[in-house]
Amino acid sequence: MKKSKVLYITGSIGMGHVIKDMAIVNKLRKLNQNVEITWIATNPATDYLKDKGESLHAMSHKFSSYSAFAEQYAKTHYTFIGYIIRFDPAMYKDKMKVRKKLGYDEIPLIVCSIGGTAIGKGLLELCNRAYPILKSKINQLRMVLVTGPRLAPNDINTLPGVEIRGFVPDLYQHYAACDLAIVQGGFSSTLELTALRRPFIFFPIEGHSEQEYVAKRLGRHNAGIRMDYSKTTPTSLADQVLINLNKSVSYKALNTDGAQNAAEIINKYL
Repeated sequence: MKKSKVLYITGSIGMGHVIKDMAIVNKLRKLNQNVEITWIATNPATDYLKDKGESLHAMSHKFSSYSAFAEQYAKTHYTFIGYIIRFDPAMYKDKMKVRKKLGYDEIPLIVCSIGGTAIGKGLLELCNRAYPILKSKINQLRMVLVTGPRLAPNDINTLPGVEIRGFVPDLYQHYAACDLAIVQGGFSSTLELTALRRPFIFFPIEGHSEQEYVAKRLGRHNAGIRMDYSKTTPTSLADQVLINLNKSVSYKALNTDGAQNAAEIINKYL
């Protein structure tokens, strides 16, 4: 049978776009086992796709992350599909089960991540400095800093007791295991934490219009505690962590069928 070929162009600023697009492709492959996907992307998305065993177009490296044509075309033909979540949140309700799978113990766990950019180095350093303050009030505490694909772990001088990791492909599983997450204002991380119903503190990049928009969307769902990096000290961050650590949340429910909806629309044309 002749293959149905799809050339998939994904955004490469940060990791949010490619993670959502991968979720769509996974759904599409379930609908159509005869589909063949070739990707156009740039770093860091290409590294993620290679890790997943995906096929990259031979000329992919010559394309930029965005084009004026693609943007205008999307505005003309856009169909809202709902939120795209790459996992089933119901599978991660049992926090201790997830912890056991990942090798975490029962000690309170804080996961700090800056997503797919290096802009958040200062945020990780802020979390690092807040750790001794927290440790003085919580005898047993585990903090994990995740630098992502653009920042090397050795760029952060971690204090004793603080763990650090580089790029973590399925970071949402670690969010599911945590008692609190501290993240930037990217849509993917904050959306995943909202879907998982985990308490989190988020720091939108100041002056970043998209992350300001994300903050408004989070407000509609009563999700997350917003803080501003320029106004936050290690002490004030520690205070908020103590208030929100393992706190029950009352987020509004999300429609998480976006990947399935997108896959069904694409499949109609194959």
